Order: sequence, then C-alpha cells, then structure tokens
Amino acid sequence: MARLNHLELKALSGALLEMYAQGPYTDLPTRMFTTLHRCLSFDFLGYHEISDNQNQRKCDLSGIPF
Repeated sequence: MARLNHLELKALSGALLEMYAQGPYTDLPTRMFTTLHRCLSFDFLGYHEISDNQNQRKCDLSGIPF
C-alpha cells in the first residue's frame, strides 16, 4: 500500500477536522460529501440513515454543485 504524500495527508487531515466540526445535524450529508469531494472523485452521491431496520433519511446529492 502506497503512503500518502505531504499534500495528500494535509488534505485528509483538513477533511477530518471539517467532518468532526460542530454543526447542525440536518446539514451532515451535504457537509460530509462536500468535504469528501475535495479528497475523492465521484459523480453520484447517496446517503441513507437506518434506525431499527427502517430508512429514516435518504438524500440524493447528485444535483449539488461541487
């Protein structure tokens, strides 16, 4: 497995800090995918919250501009 270089490690560290920063619960999916998009490349995003075997919240984030 290749090691992360300095710039990649710095980007990942910044992304983790943003992911764990305090913020409203309702903004979690958008904040999470916006942060991850800086480190990863993807075209389609989906988010599901499951509690007691029921889908509590589902988000299709494919239309969010990054």
